[in-house]
Amino acid sequence: MTASPAIPCSLASDALLAAALLAVDPFGLAGVTVGARAGPVREHWLACLRHLAAPLPWRSLPLHITDERLLGGLDLAATLHTGRPVAQRGVLASADGGIVEIVGAERMTAALAARIGAVLDRREVAVERDGLKFAEPTRFGVVMLDESAQGAWPLRATVFALGLANGAYAVAAIGTMMGRVSAGRHGREGVRMGLWGAAQAVAFGLGGLAGTLIVDLVRILSGSPAMAYASVFALEAALFVFAAALAAGPVFRQRELALLPDSSRMAAGEGR
Repeated sequence: MTASPAIPCSLASDALLAAALLAVDPFGLAGVTVGARAGPVREHWLACLRHLAAPLPWRSLPLHITDERLLGGLDLAATLHTGRPVAQRGVLASADGGIVEIVGAERMTAALAARIGAVLDRREVAVERDGLKFAEPTRFGVVMLDESAQGAWPLRATVFALGLANGAYAVAAIGTMMGRVSAGRHGREGVRMGLWGAAQAVAFGLGGLAGTLIVDLVRILSGSPAMAYASVFALEAALFVFAAALAAGPVFRQRELALLPDSSRMAAGEGR
C-alpha cells in the first residue's frame, strides 16, 4: 500500500488554524462553520482538514436524512435473518471520535438541528422505537458548510421581480399570439393559434429536458447544486435576451414601414 501524498497546508491563516484545532480535538471544539461557496478555496480547506484528521471517521450528512438513518433503528434484513430485533447504527453513532460534514447548512431544518444538538449535548444517541430501546455513546465534531455566508441575497425582492417578469412575459406572449394569428388570410386563425400553442409546448418540453441534463452535468463536474442551477438560470437568461432580439426585429420593421409614405411603403414591400 502506498502512502497518500502530503497536502501542503500552511497554518498562517485563521481558517487553517481552525482546521488543525478541529483535527486535534473534534468533539472538544464541537465544530466549525465555514462560510464559503463551493470552489477551490473551500475544497482545499476540506482536503487539509481530512489530511490532518486522518484516520478519524468522516461522515457526510445529507439534509434529507431520515431519523432512522441519522440516529439508528431496526435493521430489517438482520432482524429477519436472526429472528430477533437487531439495531442498526446511525450516522451520528458511526461518527464517534470523528467529524460530521453538513453541506448547505443554511438550509438545515430546525428539527434536524435540534436532533444533532441534543446528541452533541448528551454525547450519546438514544433510540426508542420499533421495539428497540438503546443508547450508544458518541462524540464528534461538526463541519457546517454555509453557502449563504458571503452576503445575504435579497430573496424576497428576487422572487417579486421573477413573478413580475413572468406575468409580463405571459401577457406579452398572449398579446403577440393574438396579433400574429389575425395577420394574414382570414379563416385560418384557429390553425395558426394551434400551431403557436404546439410550438410553445414543444419548446417548454425541450427546455425542461435540456435544463435537467445541464443541471446534472454541472453538478457532477462542480459538485455544487448551487453552481448547477445558477448555470442553467444564466443560460436561460441569455436565451431569453436572444429570443427577445429576434422577436423585436419584425416589430421595429413594421413600425418603420408605418411611418413611411404610401409610395415608399409599397417600394419597401416589393423589395422584401
